[in-house]
Amino acid sequence: MLSRFFYNSSSMACETFLYGGCLGNGNNFYSEKECLQACRTEGERGDRDTSWWEWPRTPRVQHPSACRLPIAQGPCQKSVTRWAFDAAQGKCIMFSYGGCKGNGNQFYSEKECKEYCGAPPLAGTPTLRAPCAHHTALRWGSQGSSLHHLLTYHSPPSLMAGTR
Repeated sequence: MLSRFFYNSSSMACETFLYGGCLGNGNNFYSEKECLQACRTEGERGDRDTSWWEWPRTPRVQHPSACRLPIAQGPCQKSVTRWAFDAAQGKCIMFSYGGCKGNGNQFYSEKECKEYCGAPPLAGTPTLRAPCAHHTALRWGSQGSSLHHLLTYHSPPSLMAGTR
């Protein structure tokens, strides 16, 4: 079993899971950083069934949904320096992340935070694909066990052939 990360749309955070190595989907990342960078825009338009995401083509600043989340230090005791967008101050600030149960409003550098939560691109720039916007629920657990878990995963439509 391999330890990997998946994007949980309920918590808007990347969480760990054990991957058996086959029959995977696009919501399977080697690192938390890779997961956050790919999936932070999920639910941007308030429509979880959309497979494309576009910045609004208006001159006013509209921050992505992850930037509007509260800064979550998490209950764990690990002290990791991260950056988050503080909506009240309208800027990126440094905070101490505990190492677990965070959310999408955490960045590895001030630069990454500013690039993501800053002003939207100008009209005419290419749209960004949200690779985690298509979601499907599935059950997992051992066949002999009565304990099953429900997991909602998100992946690009091209990886979802035959599931619609």
